[in-house]
Amino acid sequence: MESSPPPVSPQFDFAVLSLAEVFAQLREVGKDMAENMRRYDQIAPGIMKPSDFQQQISQCRLRKHELDAREKALRAQAQELSRPHLRRLTLLDMPDEILLNICEDTQRWESSREFIERLYVEAHTRPDVVKNLRLTCRRLCMVSSPLLIPRLNVEMTPASLARMEKIVGHPLFRSGVRTISVFLTYYDAHLAQSIRSFAIYQARFLIEAMGEFVPSMSMSPRRRRGRGAMSEPSDEWQLEQNIFQVADDVLDALSKWSAPIASLDERQRTYCTIMRQAYAEYGRRWAAQDRLLKKGSFVTAIAAAAAQLGAGIHLEIHDTNPRREKQRGCFETLTGRLESDQSLFRSMLLPHRWDWAPENATPAGKLLLELPIAIEKAGARINSLKIDVWPYFRFHTLCMNRSQQDAVRRSVLYAKSIVIDRFHRGGEQMPAAELLREGQDHLLEYVQTILDAPKVESIELNLGWLTTRRALSVDRDPDSDSDSDAVPVLDLSPVLTFRIWPRIQFIHLHSVALPFERLRMFIDNIAQTECRAVVFASCILLSGSWKETLDYVRESTIDHPCRVTIRKPEGCESNFYKKAEMTLIFGVTMPQVRNLAGKYMDGTLGRNPFDILVKEGEEGLMEVDGLSIGSQNGYTSWPRWD
Repeated sequence: MESSPPPVSPQFDFAVLSLAEVFAQLREVGKDMAENMRRYDQIAPGIMKPSDFQQQISQCRLRKHELDAREKALRAQAQELSRPHLRRLTLLDMPDEILLNICEDTQRWESSREFIERLYVEAHTRPDVVKNLRLTCRRLCMVSSPLLIPRLNVEMTPASLARMEKIVGHPLFRSGVRTISVFLTYYDAHLAQSIRSFAIYQARFLIEAMGEFVPSMSMSPRRRRGRGAMSEPSDEWQLEQNIFQVADDVLDALSKWSAPIASLDERQRTYCTIMRQAYAEYGRRWAAQDRLLKKGSFVTAIAAAAAQLGAGIHLEIHDTNPRREKQRGCFETLTGRLESDQSLFRSMLLPHRWDWAPENATPAGKLLLELPIAIEKAGARINSLKIDVWPYFRFHTLCMNRSQQDAVRRSVLYAKSIVIDRFHRGGEQMPAAELLREGQDHLLEYVQTILDAPKVESIELNLGWLTTRRALSVDRDPDSDSDSDAVPVLDLSPVLTFRIWPRIQFIHLHSVALPFERLRMFIDNIAQTECRAVVFASCILLSGSWKETLDYVRESTIDHPCRVTIRKPEGCESNFYKKAEMTLIFGVTMPQVRNLAGKYMDGTLGRNPFDILVKEGEEGLMEVDGLSIGSQNGYTSWPRWD
């Protein structure tokens, strides 16, 4: 039986039709297609001859082909005739959701130089871009205004609270606020109530700046410009000499803080007057801060603002302000501090970081308790909590009764991310271990309560200030070279091993000290969840060995999606291997590159790296289970085996 040729597409000419006639014919075609489909459905092979059945089926298919071709040609003609009558779409014809995405992408764009600067300076927003968008037109102003202030930065000053209330009271600005950053820099009562203490503190601050300034003057003035032995002193060196002389004059004036003004010479009178004016202003700022804390206005205002924001917020508590740090960095240098009388005055009014606390200072550590509780009572929801403070305060301020514990747990009930972080900044001095031990039970209880968040998905703990080698040395045997007999200042084992977070996805532990048995319990708990990644960074193993840890992690997570990463381990056998040897096993882990320990735990490497670690002087590349590894001449390489 010969197959029938495929139908030929008919040719249509609708050039003479108007737009209305084209749409009329489209409606007729639609009716014909519906009728043809109804007829096709009524054809049944059981009630007619096979030849008639095949004939009607072919007719319906041919009719459908003709109608499809006619509809396509009519729609093409309708599009051609409608083009002169259509208005061209513009950017403002898009819905607000798309315009908002465009504004967000525009805000995130940055040049390579801006990206490099952002690596060193925390930059959450680019308000200049949003400001330009708001000036474009009314529509873009309405859409982009929520992007102008994504976070509220609040300090313990009336001016900062007034600014926060003004932003929250604006319906456009508050709709974009998602983060409240509370900076607990403070003014000290002891300095505000004693001009003698204030003068001594400022003199000590200036002497420290002078101590950093002296090494830059150690070069001979005749060598500052070049190597010529008879070259003249440079202008830069002369300027440094003048600044050093001014510093001596300021210290001299500070030492005579109680002397009558009339008994001082002109220079001493000038600097002593600046110091007394700064002391008076410092006292006023402390009094305003003290009123906010005693009346509870500071906590109440933040809680009310959080409730007005509506959606869940991200709460961050810091002991320092990045903007203040930029200003402080300028004043820390002797040149910036003594550039003018105004800069000297302003440098004396900087609020204190917790790690720069004067003697007998009392930072507001109780706010770590009061802020989350007050926000929860105001009806706001905390989606994430970050605590980044220096532990230079007495932990007894974190003492909680049963009702306060329940209130803190309610405050983190909906938290999906919890960060307790404290990186050691340059210039910080570690508190004495005895100070850290005082009231540590209250701190442990506080950390445990914060981590009682049933919906948490991400946890980051950095408690290096409690588990450093200096802190561990308190209970260590002085004749011992290992950390196996050490007891950490704060034992986090109950926090990590006696609970399971059902929704956890990511855990990052930094400088946490754990014995091997507790570490096994922690890994067992993780294996019962859907956690995707666990990172141990600079963690200290107090018992067992890292070799056993690698074996146990491999055995427990080989069939689990969790990816365990260990970086810069300390304790146990890490004290007996060279740095180069440990680097080969636990070297720096890049996002797409796994170190040997990671490959062994994943199952990519077939043998424990500690089992194949030997000392050789051989150079070149070695292969371990098919993986090429570079050896280090004179340190460590990897042998071949069959």
